Formats: sequence, structure tokens, C-alpha cells
Amino acid sequence: QKKLLEQFWTSWIAFREWQGMTVYFTHLVTYRCAIKEVCYGFGDGPVDKVFKLPPCDGDDPHSVPENATLHMKVPPKPASMQAQLTYVDGTQSPARSFNAPK
Repeated sequence: QKKLLEQFWTSWIAFREWQGMTVYFTHLVTYRCAIKEVCYGFGDGPVDKVFKLPPCDGDDPHSVPENATLHMKVPPKPASMQAQLTYVDGTQSPARSFNAPK
């Protein structure tokens, strides 16, 4: 899962304008068994906020739990967002930038 997450990092998060700006973490929830922590930040600010993932289900690791949080509202019109993963093996991804739609 770690290899796939690094290979397809552009899918980690997705923005959507719907009653305000929303960011989706669905891809990361799907591959959460490889992730210890998801940190994020907006604009040029620090990557110091944590998006809580549901626990890994070893019997069905790619399932999305019924009560899982997949998205959150974000500040109006953020220019960008950064995300950084800490994997269960203790390594960290680079902080990746994602541009919000204009």
C-alpha cells in the first residue's frame, strides 16, 4: 500500500466546491492500513493539523467504514493545501502540495 500511495500521491486529496470548499480524503481512508498519521496545512502555513483516519481493518483493509469521515470543510477559497503522511513503518512522505480549484 505504501508503494501505491507514493506512486499515486496526486490522488491523496480532492477539492470540491459544494456549499463552500470541501476537501476529500477518500483515497487515504481506503489505504489507511499503511498510514500511521495524515498531517495537513493550508497555503504556506505549517503542515501541523491531523486528519484522523479510522482504524485499519485487517480482514478487509480497503473497505471504507460506514461511519468514516471522508471529507471536511476548508477555509473559503484556499489557494493550496499540503499533506504529509507518516507510514506505519515510521517513514514519512515528502509534504505534497495540492492546488485548490480557482
